Amino acid sequence: MFKSLALLVISAMGMDETLRWKLQAELDLIAKETKKGFIFGLIDSEGNDFALGAGPRTPIDSKSYFPGTLDHTDMMNVGSGTKAYTATAVMQLVDQQKIKLLDPAHVHIDPSMSR
Repeated sequence: MFKSLALLVISAMGMDETLRWKLQAELDLIAKETKKGFIFGLIDSEGNDFALGAGPRTPIDSKSYFPGTLDHTDMMNVGSGTKAYTATAVMQLVDQQKIKLLDPAHVHIDPSMSR
C-alpha cells in the first residue's frame, strides 16, 4: 500500500488534478483503515511544495475534541523526532566521503550560518 502511495506522490509533483484526487483518495483510505490522522508534504529541489492530509484531527487518546479532518493547511509539531533522521543522513554522507564529520554546517547548508 505505502509503496504505491510513494509512487503516486512522486508522480503528483507534476500536479495533474486528477492525480491529486487519486492520491487524496488513497490517503483517506489509509486514514480510515488505521483510524489515525496524518499530514503528508514535501518540497522538491526547485521549491515546489505539495501537501495533503487525511484522518481525524482529534488524537485517539485526547481529552479534547477537534472537529473535522486533517487537510493540507493543518500543521503538526515534529519536535526532536527528526534528529535521528538527520544524524543518519549525515553519517551516510560521511561514509560516502561526500562530507567530513567535522565540517562546519554553513559550508554545506547556508553560508549565513557562519556568523
